[in-house]
Amino acid sequence: MKKICSDCKFLAPRDVFKGFCENKNAMVIIDADAFDCKAYSAAEKCRFCKNFSAGQGGLGACAAQKGVMVYADLKACGDYAACEC
Repeated sequence: MKKICSDCKFLAPRDVFKGFCENKNAMVIIDADAFDCKAYSAAEKCRFCKNFSAGQGGLGACAAQKGVMVYADLKACGDYAACEC
């Protein structure tokens, strides 16, 4: 899995290009590579959940919510279970 800042739980988005890294206390480019970041921790998003099945166009189905269609980048629901992805 490629690590990027927009998938980290420490990112607070400010606009479509930049965000504030709460760990580094600095502005970062949202799509920046976070490969060498020691503090990176995947945010709880649907795409990182065991219950999510990816479909087309960034949509997928949530097994925990009985097949409800969700966007992969949504903040996960209460049924979140981290995957090994």
